[in-house]
Formats: sequence, structure tokens, C-alpha cells
Amino acid sequence: MNTAEFWRELHESAVMLQAVLSNQALVSAEIQSYGVWAPLVLALAQMVQVLVAVIPGHVFLVAAGYIYGFQTGFLFNLFCIVAASQLGFLLARVFGRPFLHHLVSPKLLDRWYQLSKRRGFLFFTVSFLLPVFPTDLMNFVGGLSGISSRKFLAANILGRIPGAIMLTLIGSHGLEFSRSTWLGLGAFAAALYVAGHLVLQRLVPQAS
Repeated sequence: MNTAEFWRELHESAVMLQAVLSNQALVSAEIQSYGVWAPLVLALAQMVQVLVAVIPGHVFLVAAGYIYGFQTGFLFNLFCIVAASQLGFLLARVFGRPFLHHLVSPKLLDRWYQLSKRRGFLFFTVSFLLPVFPTDLMNFVGGLSGISSRKFLAANILGRIPGAIMLTLIGSHGLEFSRSTWLGLGAFAAALYVAGHLVLQRLVPQAS
């Protein structure tokens, strides 16, 4: 992800978050209209997004925070995105590249696979934490790499916790945040982006 792509995605995310926060009652009513199936519908939406990345997944994480509150919403979100990531990992490990080429660009997949070769737990933890990495794609990359399923699971959980906390908190308490709090969150996201670019600058020469 280059600088222009990052700022475009950040702007789109901000617009989407504003829409969700401004219409929380509508979002909640839409999901809860499924009755007892509402948690399953929300979980499936999160899992499909992680595997296919059709729409920004943070929308569902924010929605879960609003509907279920911070504690329950966080546990719900973490379980769903980790489970979906492990499924992506398993699909890649069992079916390999021919199957993945139906879901993602072969060129993009190969690029990130080359960066991940001979790397393990720390690399994948960082890839889930920093926004410059395509986290959905890294599930497939992990399945193609040599990392064990247990180490990938540990990296998956640890790397996703900070993002899950922040997005769930936005959903549960976002309307109560002051302007300074929002500025702090923006500064934190920018710092993660800069850190991610520094990490990539070290990785790319090593992979070539």
C-alpha cells in the first residue's frame, strides 16, 4: 500500500465510520431484525469479509461494539476475525495456489509470499498489527508458508487484539469521544502506518 492508497483508504474508512456512528440505531435495527439469527448473520458477514474483502470489515466490528457493548462485542469480534483468518489459512494449506488464484491476484499473492518466506511468528504478528499489510491476504500467505498452524493462530490473536479493541470501543463509546480523543486515534493510526512502512523497507531488500 503506497501513501496515496493509505490516505484514500483512511478517508473512506472515516466516511464509513461516520456513517455507521451517525446511524447506529439503523445499523442495529437492521442486524437485530434477524432475531435470534442476528449474531450468526453478523459473524458470517465478518468471516466473509476477512476471506473475500468485499466491503470494509471495520464496519461490522464497529456495529458489534454498538449492539453488544465493549466487552461482549470485543470477544465476539476477536473470535469471528480470528476464526475467519484460520479458515483462510487452512484453505491455503489444503488446496494451495490453484484455489487461491480464484480469490486473489496471483501477482499480489506471490509478492507477499516472497516477503514471508523463512519468516515466522513475529512476522505474521506484525502483519496483522500494522495497516500497511493486507491482513486478509496474509491469511492465505500464512497457509502457503512454513509456519505451523499453532504459531499462526498465536500471531493471529496477538496481532488482531489492538485493532479489535479500538474498533469495538469506537462502536460502543464513539459518540462519547471528544475531538481530542479522535485526534489521538488518528495520530495512533498514522504512527502505525509509518512504523509499517519502516518495517517494509527492511523486509523488501531482504526478500530480493
